[in-house]
Amino acid sequence: MRQLRFFLLIAMVILSGYSLFTGNYYVLPYTLLILALIMLVTGIIQFNKKQRAYGFLSIAIFISLIVMLIQGLVGN
Repeated sequence: MRQLRFFLLIAMVILSGYSLFTGNYYVLPYTLLILALIMLVTGIIQFNKKQRAYGFLSIAIFISLIVMLIQGLVGN
């Protein structure tokens, strides 16, 4: 699970850097999706560590990021 989170973090940094340096902001929804997946994986890791409060918080952030992503895609 930690390797997946690390891979997602690297992908998010690469996409964010690409967007920042090229001025191409069409990749921002993908960055938001990757951030949501990072929060989901973090929530699962926290549940496995028996830290339920942080797990629920991470899952709630995941859900809110997915809602924002859908609103952003439908709004455009």
